[in-house]
Amino acid sequence: MAEMEQYRSFRSLGVLAGTGAAMGVADSLPGVSGGTIALISGIYDHLIRAIDSIKIHHAWSALKLAVFFWNPSKRREALDELGEIEWRFLLALACGIITALLVMVRVIPFVLENYAFYAYAFFFGLILVSIWMPFVMMKRRVPEFALLLVCAAVVAYVVGLSRVGEARIEFRPAPGTEAAGESFDLYTDAKGKWKFTLPGPAVLEGTVTDAGGRPAGAFRVEVGPESAAITENQTEGMGVEIREFEREAGNELFVEGMLTARGSSELWVIFFSGALAICAMILPGISGAYILVLLGQYRLVTASVRDLVDGLVGLLKGSVSFAEVSGPLFIVLVFVVGIAVGLLSFVRVLKYLLQNYHSLTMAALTGLMIGSLRGIWPGQHVHGEDLTSGMISGAVGL
Repeated sequence: MAEMEQYRSFRSLGVLAGTGAAMGVADSLPGVSGGTIALISGIYDHLIRAIDSIKIHHAWSALKLAVFFWNPSKRREALDELGEIEWRFLLALACGIITALLVMVRVIPFVLENYAFYAYAFFFGLILVSIWMPFVMMKRRVPEFALLLVCAAVVAYVVGLSRVGEARIEFRPAPGTEAAGESFDLYTDAKGKWKFTLPGPAVLEGTVTDAGGRPAGAFRVEVGPESAAITENQTEGMGVEIREFEREAGNELFVEGMLTARGSSELWVIFFSGALAICAMILPGISGAYILVLLGQYRLVTASVRDLVDGLVGLLKGSVSFAEVSGPLFIVLVFVVGIAVGLLSFVRVLKYLLQNYHSLTMAALTGLMIGSLRGIWPGQHVHGEDLTSGMISGAVGL
């Protein structure tokens, strides 16, 4: 009860909203978890308890409030039941998270495209130093250190599984074609995006090597004067698509494409993906968005959300039918249900662990943070450039 009274002043709510904003910024970066920021800021235990204050019967309480709003006794009963939830804490935190996500969804793509080395250097340092916080909360015993090492090894392995992020693509003129252009190499960004500019039409073969140095197959892209298309794909477990094509000044041809992990559109997979992603987002050291990338569901979920928003706008304008919106709506609803189930069930496990095995839990969280450093090591976000002393100095400073 004392913790619930803690967030009554505007100052404390403002600080909490700022913490939520920092969590939102972290969640918008691939490989960085908002749970890490919660742990660093000292609100992690309270966050778990606050989410755990939401019970299944509160859904019935909300329904009762809506249906019997004009009945004073039932309205008061429903409000008393809903008052068990830590609204001040959760709403202030959620406002910060949502605001940051809305802002960073436009800023982060630019930062990662142009200053990825420095962005990841900043977060690498932030997490590296912050490992000390859960470490001092654990006891120095053999079980704790063993669990720490296991968790660190597992997370370090998991964050190295993605084959589309930070992949190298070697483009070469396709054999037997004319005006096929010059050979060149490039690197995909953390989400698998790649782009290049050509002086004219070309037929190129792209040979893919993933971030771990493993061969991942090849594909062919035909760039004509008016369009570009993937005409052959022999990559292993990847989809390849052209996302943008345009003719720039001087008649140069700009092509932007994407490597994607192939996922499943089965509803149980979408449900499981939502539950697992939200669990990862709560845990320090693991990014929920990164889990979706690993499962191959990132593109399906984000595209469904985009199509749903566009469809709802079209419904309001009367330009589309409900049948056209029902597909993405169903996918998003299943995903959201997965998030709700994962969130409300997993936090109860975490709460139990923090209450009964606090030292071992802190050891596990320490291992998760150590293992996550592999995914945000700034050296793997240089994209083939030569490191200069100025870049190194800037990264160390950040």
